[in-house]
Amino acid sequence: MHLLNITNLDYILMTILFGLIVAISYSFRRKNSGSSDYLMIEKHRLNGFVGYFSGASVGLIEFLVLTSYGAYLGLPALCLFIPVFLFSILVYDQLLSRKNYFEPIILAKVSSYNSRFIFGCYALFLLLASGVAIAIMVTLLKSLLGWEFANSTLSMMGLIAICLLVGGVISVVYNQILVTIVTTALVLLVLVLSYQALGASEFVNNLHAVALSNQLVADKFTKLNLLSINSDLWLLLLASGVFILLNPLYFVKLKQAQQIHPVKKSAGRFWQLLILSMMILLGVFALATPNTQPQLDGQKIITQQTRLEDGSVGYIVKAISSDTPSQQRGIIPLQLDNDNQVTSLDSSQSVFDFSSAGLVMVKHALPYAFVSLFIIALLFYKTISEMISFITIIAIRGFYTPYYNKTKEDLENLWAARVFLFMFMVLAISIGLVLYKFFDLYYMFGLLLMLGLPILLNLIGLRSNWCVDLAAYLFILFVLLCNNVSGVPHLFGVISLPSLWGMIKFSALIISGGYVVFFGITRLLQRGRAND
Repeated sequence: MHLLNITNLDYILMTILFGLIVAISYSFRRKNSGSSDYLMIEKHRLNGFVGYFSGASVGLIEFLVLTSYGAYLGLPALCLFIPVFLFSILVYDQLLSRKNYFEPIILAKVSSYNSRFIFGCYALFLLLASGVAIAIMVTLLKSLLGWEFANSTLSMMGLIAICLLVGGVISVVYNQILVTIVTTALVLLVLVLSYQALGASEFVNNLHAVALSNQLVADKFTKLNLLSINSDLWLLLLASGVFILLNPLYFVKLKQAQQIHPVKKSAGRFWQLLILSMMILLGVFALATPNTQPQLDGQKIITQQTRLEDGSVGYIVKAISSDTPSQQRGIIPLQLDNDNQVTSLDSSQSVFDFSSAGLVMVKHALPYAFVSLFIIALLFYKTISEMISFITIIAIRGFYTPYYNKTKEDLENLWAARVFLFMFMVLAISIGLVLYKFFDLYYMFGLLLMLGLPILLNLIGLRSNWCVDLAAYLFILFVLLCNNVSGVPHLFGVISLPSLWGMIKFSALIISGGYVVFFGITRLLQRGRAND
């Protein structure tokens, strides 16, 4: 991606956007008299529109995953996503609402050691996810503006800190409506302009041409091959549940779900499906948009992004033979190898920077700096504010209030919540710096899926002893340290696996199988005792 040419108009529009977010947060400053109001929205009754339409907002992690997914698979990604999303609504929503696993957090009465353990794991998981979001944001702003880590992080995290400390969780919920409306409008505008530029027939023809130019079957990106995804379908269904974990305020709103009319709930879910589908289509359009490369003296001139020797992100402009395959898939940029060379054409997926497909498409359709910055800023705000808020809820309601507040005064909980908010932001920045410097985005996504799986299995009813949860995380740690996967960080090459995706599948199979077996044994033992 080329650097954006940011102007005074872009700065003015960004200032207006940030001012609107702060104004919404400031409007709730006097409505958070106690910690229950500040964290749990106890005295604020969310109507159906606010509760479910704010829940339809999507964060930065989901945006990158879905646009990458669309750019990787094409139209089959959308065909596969819709039934997976419906499964997530029908199954996970019912299980989570029926189990009431977060009732102790809401009531600040966490007495079970097993519950405390899994709540602590969930808080750490969200802290890691916050670090991933920071690493993503820094990577994108580095590519778009050339900003370094400190500039990106301090500006964005400063905004979030002000909003959270002043407005509390209720301001996050209302700001999510702003996030939903603005991002939906921008993404929809990009899709409309892209469709007008291509048309239906040319759109499909371009997808066929991209497949053939990459030595794939013509309908690779237009037809869903069920046989090829059957072996991975179970993992996609589990991944859809982990996505719910990345939106933790869902559990706070869930307590009011029974009071909301089913029509409003369905409308909110439909809007969420629409937004997620549009983000997948954003990646598909990046795949289908023709890439025109300039030529000089019979050679192609290509610009590619790479990580330089000092660790910063840079760009290489070079000429290659016009007969040399450029490996381009639409306007999705290439990644260079360690020697800054164009690799040979072998249909390898790793040479394409799928994670940047969404923003590349946005820049192609609307080449105005503020459009890309609006999307990044709003999605980042949604992700970080929601995660940091819920980490604080777990810390205060699950641990501090029942075990450490000796005076039982609510004012102490309120001030402790603000201190914890600031502390967790600092920790998230530190984690984000480490992830940004040493790991790539695909590894971070895989890490979230693996570490979120034990939490998901507990929440949907496969509750176990804390020793089983500990064993699951020790197994994940063993796989991360002892894998022998090309391109994946490790210390000891003990477990040979074909790829990062293979490592994720192996870990998910062992963990989910272990939980199911332990749950079945526990039920049999309980039934035997009941019969006795």
